[in-house]
Amino acid sequence: DFQLKFDDALAAYREALDITRSVFYDTPQNMQLIEGVSTAYDKVAGVLARMGRYAEAVDYNRPSLELRKRLVALDATNWYWRTLLAESNNRLAIALARSGKLDVAIPLFRESIEDYRAIVAHDPRNVLSRHGLAIALNQFSYLIAASDRGAALGAFHESVPIFRELSAGDSAPPSALIDLAVTLISVAEAGEAPRLNYEEALAIFLQLDQKGLLPPNLQAMLPGIKAALESLPKP
Repeated sequence: DFQLKFDDALAAYREALDITRSVFYDTPQNMQLIEGVSTAYDKVAGVLARMGRYAEAVDYNRPSLELRKRLVALDATNWYWRTLLAESNNRLAIALARSGKLDVAIPLFRESIEDYRAIVAHDPRNVLSRHGLAIALNQFSYLIAASDRGAALGAFHESVPIFRELSAGDSAPPSALIDLAVTLISVAEAGEAPRLNYEEALAIFLQLDQKGLLPPNLQAMLPGIKAALESLPKP
């Protein structure tokens, strides 16, 4: 029962937060504890978000973000802390957007994206950072597509080349190809070069499906992609 597992996880993470926070209050300048408490808040927020309780998640995302801002203020050369800060901005933005506060979320999305850009510029070879930037761009796009198509497409235009690079070569993991295909579908759905983007996404999915690497939820998308292609004007 997923609900029971979520309830158990939430109780455990809240207990861990209380314990960590009680130690932190005695030594509030301890950087290791600042990081630990920020992570404890983040874990509670993550479970609440997975349960769909976004407004409650915001109340835990905010202190996590503030603590990570303190860490970066103490040492801006610590790129791990700067990555944690980018993640916190992104997660708070998502929780705010999902709880009906998109206008408050948008500046946080933009700040998170700028954080990730700086991290990638510092270490362009870091696959995890590049993936984090592309995912942050996509999350921003998905949530603003209905209200600002131009900005959404602009973010997709930045994420697609990143996903292409991450999915290039014979050793690329299936997840990288899936990220690229899903993004191409989103661009097509936004009305930009729909045939070209649907066809490329379909080719990727079919390639993965032939190898037994396409998850069932994505297999279920194949008829819809084919139908979308059929509905387009013939070239």
